[in-house]
Amino acid sequence: MADIPSPGVRRDRRASATKILTILAIALISLALVAMPQLRFMALHAGFYDLGQYATILYAAGPGGEGGQLLGGHAHLFGGLYALVYQAWASPALLLAIQSIVLIASALVAGLVWRRAGAGEPLTGALIFLLSASVWWNAIFDFHFEHLVFPIMLGAMLLSWSDRSSRLWAAAGLALTLCLVKEAYTLTAAAFGLYLIVGRRSLLPGLVAFVLGLGAFFLLTGEVIADWTGGTNAGGLWTGAFGHLGDSVGEMIVTIVTEPLRVLQTIIDPRKILSLFVLGVPFLFLFLLSPLALIPAVPALALSLLSQNPSHYYIATQYSAGVMPVLFCASALTLGQRRLPFREFLTPGILLSSLAVLVAFGPTPISRLFLQDRSFSFGASAYLPSARDNRIRQLIADTIPADPTIVVATQNTLVTREIAARRMLLAFPHGVFEPVTPPIAVEENVVTAAAGALASPPVATEPLLADYVVLDLEREWYVADEGCGWRDGRCERADVAQRFEETLERLRGTFRLLVEEDGLLIYERVRDASSAETRAESS
Repeated sequence: MADIPSPGVRRDRRASATKILTILAIALISLALVAMPQLRFMALHAGFYDLGQYATILYAAGPGGEGGQLLGGHAHLFGGLYALVYQAWASPALLLAIQSIVLIASALVAGLVWRRAGAGEPLTGALIFLLSASVWWNAIFDFHFEHLVFPIMLGAMLLSWSDRSSRLWAAAGLALTLCLVKEAYTLTAAAFGLYLIVGRRSLLPGLVAFVLGLGAFFLLTGEVIADWTGGTNAGGLWTGAFGHLGDSVGEMIVTIVTEPLRVLQTIIDPRKILSLFVLGVPFLFLFLLSPLALIPAVPALALSLLSQNPSHYYIATQYSAGVMPVLFCASALTLGQRRLPFREFLTPGILLSSLAVLVAFGPTPISRLFLQDRSFSFGASAYLPSARDNRIRQLIADTIPADPTIVVATQNTLVTREIAARRMLLAFPHGVFEPVTPPIAVEENVVTAAAGALASPPVATEPLLADYVVLDLEREWYVADEGCGWRDGRCERADVAQRFEETLERLRGTFRLLVEEDGLLIYERVRDASSAETRAESS
């Protein structure tokens, strides 16, 4: 009679099988997070907003270039390092690869957070992190510097869960690096300082993080961005999203404090509530039982709820990066530090709910968006490079000179390596009929430009006109960042489609058609002899 395994042996075997399955799941997800953005780029479904935009900014911001562009609209001080790396291989594919690798590496930190909090095995924590819709959207939705927020926040929270003074100072220092990601995350750094003070009883490191983070916020939004763009206080992007609260950061704060009902009306929006639901469901809202650990998420959450820009509160963008890592850490603390009923079912419940949210709202191969294949940007076809895509890339490379000083205006969702490797790439119809003034720049290395932004007077650049225009009538029509709602090869928004067609008709009177093939149109600006000579001299 065969030996019957003891209960302990059976448990060990189940644990080993679970471990192997978890590792396989992590490996498959990691592979998808690397491959899908690359395939989407190769299939010409990535957008100018924001892959093409950042590709051209980083190309221009290299050594000896126009570093001030990293301070136009937003303050991306970490972009200086990216600009140096980007010179090695000036392709948007490199940016997507870096973004994916950083997010996957963040899963390793998430695993350590999960174990340190006492929530369970690190592999389980890493898998839960990688199943987050927020992580997937940050990987798939073109390129944004928000991917850096994940490892920084996870690492800072992990370091803060120590009684050693050196680690608490390290946590404060790491949180302050958020100020280099984007001006909005200076508030996250300041809030992390409050968490150190209130939640970890660490007064001095917390006070330093709070004061420096808050100071960086007012410096960047009130001085640097405005100076380097020639704009108003806080910059055009800030006033566009929060202008209903005031014309400056100071006025916005006064409105929030003195007019709570007005603020409440802004927050109560079904789309914003849905986004909160999508963020909270994967963690079964367990983070609510660790409220102090949620303090670092308050600024990012408040900004998204107060904004009138849908991109700031839709889950299908990069902006959940300031919230999701904190929810993960707070949920881990709840699981590890509290006695909860049905504790053994909570972790499987988190995994299942995360999968359910991915199916309903994510961009994964098991998602509704992918399988229905009706969304131009995120359906299954968006990840299948075709012979036509290859032909488009070849025609662009053969038609538009590689000279980086040549300005190109491209339709959003039509970005190739060839047209992105230049100092100025515009979204059609910007620069086509009216000159566009790029962000104020300095002629020096971007790292020193960023560090001495207030010390060095900015140098104004000349307004630019697009030399070439690239359009594709077989993909979603865009007027700048406004799409026509492409479904099943047709526009759903007649107003945007009409504006696109009117703009195209106007284009034909100003530009010469060079290429017309299978819906692809490449135009060149018609210049007289004197303007051509002037351009040659300036180049």
